[in-house]
This record gives sequence, structure tokens and C-alpha cells, in this order.
Amino acid sequence: MIENNIPYIIRGINILGKFIPHRKESFNPDELLEKAQKKTGLTDFGSMTFQDGLQMLCQSVNQEANLNTIGRLSIHNNLLGALIGRLKVQHWIKEHPEVLNEKIQSPMMVLGLPRSGTTILSFLLGLDPENRPLLEWEKRNPVPPPEITTRYEDPRIVQCAKNFEKIDRLFPVIKTLHPQGATLPAECFNAYFSELKNVTLYISVNVTSYLEWVLQSDLSSVYSHHKLLLQLLQSRVPTQRWLLKDPQHLYGIKYLKQTYPSAQIVIIHRNLHKVIPSLISITTVIRRMHSDKVDPKQIAAQWLSILSSHLAKPIPDEDRIGNREFYHLRYDDLMENPTEAIRNIYAHFGQKLSNLHETNIQAWLKFNPQNKHGRHRYSLEEFGISAKQIDELAELYRERYDIPFEYKLSA
Repeated sequence: MIENNIPYIIRGINILGKFIPHRKESFNPDELLEKAQKKTGLTDFGSMTFQDGLQMLCQSVNQEANLNTIGRLSIHNNLLGALIGRLKVQHWIKEHPEVLNEKIQSPMMVLGLPRSGTTILSFLLGLDPENRPLLEWEKRNPVPPPEITTRYEDPRIVQCAKNFEKIDRLFPVIKTLHPQGATLPAECFNAYFSELKNVTLYISVNVTSYLEWVLQSDLSSVYSHHKLLLQLLQSRVPTQRWLLKDPQHLYGIKYLKQTYPSAQIVIIHRNLHKVIPSLISITTVIRRMHSDKVDPKQIAAQWLSILSSHLAKPIPDEDRIGNREFYHLRYDDLMENPTEAIRNIYAHFGQKLSNLHETNIQAWLKFNPQNKHGRHRYSLEEFGISAKQIDELAELYRERYDIPFEYKLSA
């Protein structure tokens, strides 16, 4: 059962906020750009490919989001932070153009629908000493890039950890939904957000028109910025192979491959009767932090519509299961025998699982049992959807990813 786990202090702030007038211009693109420049003293955003996304997102927030006080502050700060980050990255590149000479060789990319197991898979792959995950603190504050001599004692680690501690105190339910920590592997969120083409923002706030626009957009600039961030972070810490993950990459496989032709792409698949209710649940919980008008049944209907439309779209033949650049993994196989699953991934790409990596996996599993921070409970009935509706999506999903018939995607 989904509960409204919003602490009293947050509810109090949101109630008080109703009596304080808020200017709509807080989500005005020109004001945000000006404020970011004023805070940094910088003026060059680099390529202005993000402007359409900024315009669309501000419009969608103003018309659809129904943000409460916390929501306005949170989304506004995130938007401003993305613009500030972009200014800082561009300034660093201008001062250190040698960063652009960095080569990103054969990154391993973990893809999958949200709630399908991308997180645990990326954690296990990140235990390989030859893989370098993108860490939360690096993602949130990449300028200046970390240095090899101080990487493990960078003050930004403590700063990031303190921010997570605040979130844990204010919203303890979050840790039951998704593991968080300054030195944990992160999603490639910033590359999308810096270009203002971010699908997963929809989980936090109702911006339906913006989401529909993103799903139809050219994502070339997203992956150009993604590569730039990796080059920047790698410039002072030698890196053999990046280990990256984000469900959003599913929507940009074409652009991902254009940017990283040698990428090793792992797509994890899970029973949609597990994935879809979990996705609706986490969306409901997170949106309740940002809005006082949240209807789980409406969220369910929206997600079913979005997934149906997306999964019905054809994908190029080269993205299907037969291509050697892709490895398709079943979530059940990963959970049944994690070490063997990782070994099979490596074998597919002509590599071997090292003894040290295998030992690291066993140690990690011992101290990180499933549901370590508790279980978040929910049911289909709460969302007003039926098992038959999910079965229909499962058929679209099976066809899109050319999944063998024997791999059941229904309960």
C-alpha cells in the first residue's frame, strides 16, 4: 500500500507556502539564464542547443506541474544548477582545451526500463577494478575534474554525503526505493539535464507535454555533452573503461552508438508485472514530495500510454538481439546467480571475469542483501490497472527487443 510518507516539517512548509505569493517568472527561461550567469560570473553556455528544452520544460512546469512550495524550490534549484553546471563545464574546456583530446574507449553501458535492475547490475560491474563507474559526487559537481592524487579525499565527497544525509532525514522512504550515496555509481542524469532533454524528470513532476517533446527530439547534442563530461572527468584520472548506466539510454540507442561506436551495451529485462507497478509507485511517492495534487491512477494511465507508444515504435535491425554489440540479460538470471551473469556478459564481449572481480562480487552480495533498507509495498489495485493491460505491453516489449518466446514477460 502506497502511503503518503511526507514528514510533518515538509507538510508544514508546503502549507505555509500556500499563503506566500510566488512569481510565475521563477520558471521563466530568460530569468533562469540571467540568474545562472550572475551566480557564476560566466556568460558562455557553449552551444545553445539546450534552449528549446529549457523553453519547453518551463512551459510544461508552469502549465501542468501543480508544484507545491518544496516542489517549486526543488525543481527551480535543479534547473538553475543544470545551467550553472553548463557554464562551469564550458569555462573549464575553454581554459583546458586539451580535455577534448581524451579518448573514450569501449564504454560499457547498462540499459533497461526503470525498475528493471539496472542499478544492481551497474553496482556489480563497477566492482571490476578495470571499470570506472560515474560516481554521484563526480556527476553532481564535475568542475574542476577530480585528480588522481586526491580523488578519494576530495572535499566534494563530504559535501555530497551531507546532502544525502539531509534527504534521508527528510524523506526516509527514498532509501527503500533507490540506493543513494556520494561514492555509489550514478546515472548519466546530468548529461540529459544539461541539455534539458531528460525523460526521468517525469518521475519527479508531471510535465507530460515536455516528456512527449523529448521522446520526439534529436538527442545528438545530449550525447555530445555526455562525451564531453566523460572527457573532462577522465582528463586527470586515467581510465581504461567507463561503466555507465541510465534507463534513458533506451530512448537514445541510435545516438549513443553514433557517439560511442565501440560501446558494449547490456540491456536488462525484467517481468513487466514487476516493472510497471514499481515504476508507478516510485513516481507517485516522489511526485508527492513536489505536488499536493497527485493521483496514482492518473499516473498509471499516463505511464501505460507512454510505454505503449514507445514500445510500439520499431527499432533498427542492428539494435536487435543478434548484434554482438548488445547483450540481453534476464533480471531473474542476474538474481539467481549474479557471478555467472557477470561472467556471461564478459564472455559475450570477449573478456574474462577476473578473480579479484569475482571476489569483490561475493563480498558485496554478502553485505548488501536485497531490500537492505526495507521493502516498498504496493499493488495493482491501487493504480486501477489490470494484469491484462500489462500483458498487452509485454507483447509489444517482446517484439521490440526480439526477446525469445520462452522468456516470459507476464506473471
